[in-house]
Order: sequence, then structure tokens, then C-alpha cells
Amino acid sequence: MNNTSKTKKIKVLECIRQGQVGGGESHLIDLSRTLNKDEFEAIALSFTDGPMIETLRKSGIKTYVIHTESGFDFKVWKQVVQLLKDENIDIVHAHGTRANSNTFWAAKQLGIPFVYTVHGWSFHQDQSPIIRKIRETIEKFLTNESDVTISVSFNNQKDGVERFNMLRSKVIYYGVDQNKFDINRKYDNLRKEWKIPKNKTVVGFLVRMTIQKDPHTMIKAIHKILEKTKDIYFVMIGDGDLKESTLQLAKELNVESNIIFENFRLDIPNVLNSIDIYCLPSLWEGMPIGLIEAMSMKKAIVASPVDGTKEAIVDEVTGLLVPEQKPELLAKAILRLHNDKKLLEKLSDNAYRFAQRKFNAKRMTKEVEYIYKKILIRKKINSLTKYKNIIKKIIPFVLAKKLRGLWQRILKLIYHGNKYYCPYCNNNFRKFLPAGINIPIYKELNVVGAGYRKNSTCPRCYSIDRERLVYMYLVKKLDIFKNKYKILHISPEPSIKSILRNQENIEYILGENYKDKYFFNKDFLQLDITNLYYEDGIFDLVIANHILQYIQDDELAIKEIYRVLKPDGKAILQVPISYELETTIEDEFFILPQIKEKHFFKYEKIKLYGMDYFTKLKKNGFQIEMINPKDEGWLYENNKLALNPSEKLIIVSKSLNTT
Repeated sequence: MNNTSKTKKIKVLECIRQGQVGGGESHLIDLSRTLNKDEFEAIALSFTDGPMIETLRKSGIKTYVIHTESGFDFKVWKQVVQLLKDENIDIVHAHGTRANSNTFWAAKQLGIPFVYTVHGWSFHQDQSPIIRKIRETIEKFLTNESDVTISVSFNNQKDGVERFNMLRSKVIYYGVDQNKFDINRKYDNLRKEWKIPKNKTVVGFLVRMTIQKDPHTMIKAIHKILEKTKDIYFVMIGDGDLKESTLQLAKELNVESNIIFENFRLDIPNVLNSIDIYCLPSLWEGMPIGLIEAMSMKKAIVASPVDGTKEAIVDEVTGLLVPEQKPELLAKAILRLHNDKKLLEKLSDNAYRFAQRKFNAKRMTKEVEYIYKKILIRKKINSLTKYKNIIKKIIPFVLAKKLRGLWQRILKLIYHGNKYYCPYCNNNFRKFLPAGINIPIYKELNVVGAGYRKNSTCPRCYSIDRERLVYMYLVKKLDIFKNKYKILHISPEPSIKSILRNQENIEYILGENYKDKYFFNKDFLQLDITNLYYEDGIFDLVIANHILQYIQDDELAIKEIYRVLKPDGKAILQVPISYELETTIEDEFFILPQIKEKHFFKYEKIKLYGMDYFTKLKKNGFQIEMINPKDEGWLYENNKLALNPSEKLIIVSKSLNTT
């Protein structure tokens, strides 16, 4: 349902469990406000009322409340279905476990793509083993039901992958509205309202008072601080189920005089403007958005080294990290900043610069928009799958192969000539066919090994320029037809496979990770390049050309290739690379959605490598040899093989002794 067009906006239902404002709710507000209004329309669904709803309404965003405070409350599921129908929703985006549990069924019933953002897992260390296991099982179910799971920190993603093999996951850091949290704007100073004397240090604890945020440790730390000095004041703003016990503990420890307790308030920029230090001694976190807001307002940070917090705070650089539930160490860190203004200034400056670069709302929204577009493209492709399956049933693979062979023989006749030569099929041609896809940034960055090439593909066997370059190396450098070799060829090119597979001197193993059984070849082994099941040091040569750019954890794949090579073994690892690019980039930054839909839809991500590719190879133990076909004299007779003069062969080895 709900096909999008150029004139119709993509309607996204942003769902969350409650209307009170916390980290996840702040994120939903920022995302809904910053989505491109020309392409998207955000509609919000909350399962309780509260200040968030009013904030969204004031921003002109349509909101709904379907009341429930329970997860998996099937009594409200039909109401959600009706809402999706009434609003003609294109995408459902659930923020948090409870929102997911009450919306996934409705989305699945109507065939609507479903995105799940994990703002912190529902399982954590304060739970009993049984409860924790139940929660993990629930999260596994919910992530499996989602088309994409967004983690707000790499630590959260790692937990999901390690605990229940989470699939289809992407990390997108929170982004802060840097117009709202702008140190150059004028904000109210609340110290007068709080009756805090001038020249005193003010520490902020601005969170919901729950066991997760550990306000009791904060109170105990305040007690230890006030034994040393009375020149530090504390602002504790927020509600929660530990609010009363926190007030009682402050009274018992006689520290009330230096603490300002307030209920939740919406003017957080004014609050942050009025403090010096932001303190967050949490027991666990997804990615604490309040902490990021404080960094954006140039505040010094003292926090516990948990989950996403560790990705925002580098100890002694962007803040101070203190072990959780250690009030004496928390007190020591706050006192240190109070007594060392230069350190406080340095940490706050570093935190500010880091937040500006890493936690930008525009960057975050762009990444989320890309996911929205991508899952709609995937939905469109999936709708075509049934027609493809019908064609595959009508035309068996063997018949399709024969038809292709007939067409190749026709092309051989059409392109027959003497200007170019293909060593694989031993034929001469007047010209080769084009190859590659015209992706603008490939041309701009002079990408080697990818992009559109006019004279590349052999009309008879379909070998391309890169494969003929590999042929020259195998024959001229390795003397491949005479010496004994044990070769692992991953996702083998048909042309290279054709000359290696029947050689008596070669033990040749072909591997592929088949996604489509229609193209499955019984001669191939089903292999995962990131987890090869071979013993250490058994292959003389591994060939894995243009594979790594499709592997999410390419470094793990590189380590596996290194592991299975003999001490003097080599690997050919060609990738699309720009020597003008310092750092590798991924497809959301260089491939237009319509190109991805047509050519790369089966891949989650595609990398375009920069010079850091070689750093990654060296880091994992490889030595690198770059073979230039110009230097080797392989571009002979006006480049009769039609090699790409710019493409160097990337040979890696445990030893640089060449054969």
C-alpha cells in the first residue's frame, strides 16, 4: 500500500511509549522537526499524554495519543491499525521497546516498512538473570520483526549482535539541534532564581530520577563534597520513581542547603547556561542525549563509563569518567574541576568541538531519511520478486545459461577484429563492450576499479579489464600453470575461474555466500568471508576481488584472509578506491537512491575506499605490493588487452618475497 511519488510526501509515524520528555522523546521531537518537509511528513503517536505532545503540536506536527502503559497490549493494536489506514502511513518508526511492541503487528498486517530505534536495551544489569533473559528474547523477536534496527551507540549494537545475533542494524548517533543549543545565543541565567551566590561552582544533574540514573550515588557524592567545601551548589531537575527517596536521603545526610530540587522543566538551554559541570553517574545508557546537549553548550562533563557514554566522553579529553556507584570518586572528580579552572575550560572546549562534529541534528536526520528511502526502495523491489520467481520457474537455469552462450557467440561475430585480444577466450576483437555504472562521484574522485569504462568487457566471455590484469599477474608473476598452488577464490569471476579450475597443479576451492538459490552452483562452497572454517596457514593464494566493499565488518574479513594464508602466501584484494580520498566513505554519502535501487539493492552498504584501506591492511599484518601494469610492460602493442592504465594490482602478503 501507499506507493510514493514525486508529488506525495512520505508519511512517517514516529511512535514512542510516553508523552513525558526524556532522551528518546527529545530525539523524536528533533527528528520530527528536522525531517525534510518537501519529502516527508512526520506524524507522532504516543501511548500516554504529556509535555512532548504539546511541544510537537506547537511545532505544527500532528499528534495522536492511544493510551496504554503496557507493552504488547493487544487491546490497542487494532486502534493502531486504524490510525495507519486513516493517515495512509508509509513508514512506521518505533522509538523504544514498548512502542515497538504495540505497533509492529499493525505495520506487518498492512505491509508497511518498520524501523526500530533502540534508545537503550530493555535488558540491563539490575535485573535478575531470568528477567534479563526474557527481555533479551523479546528484543530478539522485535528486532527480527523490524526492517531496520537503529542503535544510538556502537555499544548497544554490539550487545544486540553478541547476545542474539541482531540483523539489519545501523548505528546513528543522536543529533542535537544546534540552533536551540547555541553558545552564541543569549539565554537566561537562572542562578538568581535559584538564589546561588556569585562565583560559586554549579553542578547539574538533569535527568529522570530512576535507578538507571542513580541519584542516590549523586547525593552521597554531594555529602562528601560538602565536607570539603561549601562553594559548590547542585541543581537536580527531574521527576521519577526515586524522587522521594532521593529527597529523603538528602535530608538524612543534611545536604539540602546546597541542592536545588526542581520538577522537570522545558527550558533546558537556560538550565545548561546556568551551570558549570554536567554530572551523569548512570548505571547504563543507550546514548545520553542530555549529556550531548550539555557538551553542545560547552559544559564540563563528569560521567560513568557505560555504554554510549564512553563513545561521547574520552577520559581526560572531553570529560572525566568515574566508575559507577563510587560516590567518593565522583566527589573527587567534581572537586578536581572546581579547583582547576584551566582543566574545566579545556574539557568543556574539547567537549563542545566534539559535539559540533559528531552530534549534529542535520547529519542525524540525513542518515535517518536515507534509511526511510532505502526501505521503501526495498519494499518496491520485494513486490517485484514474485514476478522474478515466476520467470525463474518458466526459464530454468540451464536454459538461461544456454541462451546466454548463444548471445555471446553472436556478439563475437559482431565485434570480430584484430585491435584487442582476450587471453581467457583466446579471441580478437575490433573493440570491447563497456562496463561499470556511471556514478558521478566516481568520476569526480578519479575512482580506480569502478565506474563506467567504454572499452572493457570481452564480447565473447565477458571478462573485464580488471580480470585481464589479474591474468597477467597470475601468468607472468606466479607462473600459475606450472607451480603448485592451493587457491581459495571467493566470489570467483567466471573468466578467472575458467582458467584455474581444471589445472592439475592447482587445488582450487571456490566459495560464495549465496543469497539466491537460483544461481547456486554445486561446485561452490557456501562461505562467510568473515568466518572462514579453514585451519590457519593452508592457502598459497586467496583471490577476493571487489568483495570487501560489500562486507559490513571488512576488517574481520581481512583478518580471516590473513589467518588462512601460508607464511609466504599472497592475496589479491582489489577494491574500488580513490587515491584522492583520505578516508573510506559509505554509500549513503555517494550513491543516489535511484542508482542503489537499480544496481545495488541486495547490499546493505557499499564502501568507496580511500587511502586508509592500506592502513587497515597493514594494521592487520599484511605487507603491500602495488603492481603497476605500466612498469611491468603489460600495456604492450597499444594496450591490446585494454587494461586500465590507472589500476594498480593490490597484492598483500605475509612476506614480500615474490615468486
